[in-house]
Amino acid sequence: MTAGVKWRDRVVRSVAGMALCAATMVAAIAVQPAGALVASTKNVAVNSYRLSGAVSGTLLDGPNAGCPYGGINNGGFVELNDLVGSVSGISGVASWSLDVTVKKNGTYSFQSLTGRTPTAILSVDLKGKNITKSIEKGVQDNFFAHGGTVTVKGEAGSINASMSQIGGKTLKIVARWDCGAPAAQAAVSGHGWKLATLVASNKEGSGPGIATHTADFSSVSCPTTGFCAAVDDTGDAFTWNGKVWSKGVDIDSTAESNMNDQLASISCASSSFCIAGDDLSDVYTFNGSTWSAGDQLNPSDSSASVSFSVSCPTTSFCMAVDGNVNYYTYNGTSWSQSQVINSSTLNPTTIGEVSCANPIFCEAVYNDQSVTYNGSAWSTPQTLSLPPGSKSGSNPEVSVVSCPAATFCAVGGTTGANVAYLNTFNGTSWSKGLALTTNLGPQSFAALSCPTPSFCMAGGLDGWVTYNGASWSKPQTFANAGGPVGTGPLYANSISCPSMRFCQEVEANGYADSWTG
Repeated sequence: MTAGVKWRDRVVRSVAGMALCAATMVAAIAVQPAGALVASTKNVAVNSYRLSGAVSGTLLDGPNAGCPYGGINNGGFVELNDLVGSVSGISGVASWSLDVTVKKNGTYSFQSLTGRTPTAILSVDLKGKNITKSIEKGVQDNFFAHGGTVTVKGEAGSINASMSQIGGKTLKIVARWDCGAPAAQAAVSGHGWKLATLVASNKEGSGPGIATHTADFSSVSCPTTGFCAAVDDTGDAFTWNGKVWSKGVDIDSTAESNMNDQLASISCASSSFCIAGDDLSDVYTFNGSTWSAGDQLNPSDSSASVSFSVSCPTTSFCMAVDGNVNYYTYNGTSWSQSQVINSSTLNPTTIGEVSCANPIFCEAVYNDQSVTYNGSAWSTPQTLSLPPGSKSGSNPEVSVVSCPAATFCAVGGTTGANVAYLNTFNGTSWSKGLALTTNLGPQSFAALSCPTPSFCMAGGLDGWVTYNGASWSKPQTFANAGGPVGTGPLYANSISCPSMRFCQEVEANGYADSWTG
């Protein structure tokens, strides 16, 4: 997991803890009768939220509103985010969100903050540049349901409840939502990124919120627009059939208990052939329906390599590299013995990545060095160029490479100090490189996919860019439609684009998202 993801995960976990503490504090408050509720939910329009009492007004879907969790169809937790409107009672509000937990379809009564389902929290996101302080302050203004009812049916629901704040203020909420309604689906219609979906399994308990969803996706591969496969750091593999993701299959049983033995890479040449590999150089083969047992390519590896990467341009050829500058080839039947890439001139570093356009062209990148494979041997290393104006010593640190042709590759990474880095290769030499210095958008790139030399999609912290064959686009932010802080997608760990019109990305905390162009 990257430093950015870890930081965001810590923020979310801290906030989740504060919310639980807040609920306990509210439970101690002598809740005053709120009187009759303002209206029946039948009189409220879909995807509108009427408030009265200490906070008064009507909230509606904002420009980035969505349903990042699927209600009953996704563990019973739904977050209705980016709710905006003219509301009095609390100043400096950027947006609101309503979190509801109900395990089964039906109508249920809220108890007096027992901690049991159903639960509902109306959260406040205050304006402010410091996201941690803004969230912490907003938690103090959150309201917790202690009376009334909630009804859930699949992706839709309604609430008619009394809610209390830590400081004793109360409000009444009457609302309806439907994640299949046009208003809620506005963020996922047409072109662009869709709503992130929670896919990876939760192996550390159950309950609402991101704090319990700890599986992080590490890699995704989509050979067609109707099939993708992905792996996470707990040893699970998932497949996508063009509409929905499968449940996880545990293919690497030691990954969850051994942090040094985690699935790091996957490559699919077709929907019936994928290779996944972990940091101990174990590989697992998918035949379209089942996964094989692990095959350790380098039995002498007793401790994990710093990285492992695999690329399969065809079903009869794969190339794998590890962080110890070893490489392995697959001929459609078996893997070769471990061999070393230019041990005298190529320095082992923290990351080794590889991408193959065909069996006679692969490019492997180790931080700021790259080597080319011609079908039988590797070239001498080249050093990637510093972007124009870069300070001495800010060498690029490449995290990902993609080569759709022998005459084109692209890489993404960082030059440090939150400066995102991109570069392209023409089959012979690298360009000067590009640095993106922006406070809003990608500050590093961990995900990149180029289905053709005229299109690439690169994703990183908070944003993404595309390549049109000649230049990179301006950085764009991901739609804030994917759940709590740290998801959304806010940080893409891996992207795969089988065409110029479709990409799939996976990220930390088990989320996946798709893009259509």
